[in-house]
Amino acid sequence: MKKLYLLLTLLLLSFSGTAQKYHFKGLHNFPYDSTTRKVRYVEVISVPGTSRADLYRRARQWLTDKNGPLGLGTLISVPEEGQLRGRLVLTGASQPFRAFFLFEVLEGQLRCSLTDFTASMDGMRLEELAAKGGRRLDEWLEQNDARFRESLASLRQTVQQ
Repeated sequence: MKKLYLLLTLLLLSFSGTAQKYHFKGLHNFPYDSTTRKVRYVEVISVPGTSRADLYRRARQWLTDKNGPLGLGTLISVPEEGQLRGRLVLTGASQPFRAFFLFEVLEGQLRCSLTDFTASMDGMRLEELAAKGGRRLDEWLEQNDARFRESLASLRQTVQQ
């Protein structure tokens, strides 16, 4: 009987030893700000020799081209301070995300910050979605991260033209 238990134990250990455990990445897919506990993308674009007014115009043009008048949502424009802020819609892997944006225009430089991502269809915050766990969810989160970074790359391209 002892040999049977020993054999079963060895058999079970051999199966568990060969299985690979998946390590969920979750929020490690994203630029996570631990002080605010939010996903936050920050892009600083330097365009030496460009006036504040021209950079402001280019940033606003990107917002309009990217989202159109309906997808832009709230836009608070303060040209004299060189700020644009509000909500915009970013395409995600399977559904759009709404996010808060803040553009700060300085002489020859644009600072863009995207935060407070919310899935448009189910209304869940990105941080809540990332906490669920799982391999498929990780792949989906990586796809969304790539899309958000593509949006920032298109902003960089528009502003530097």
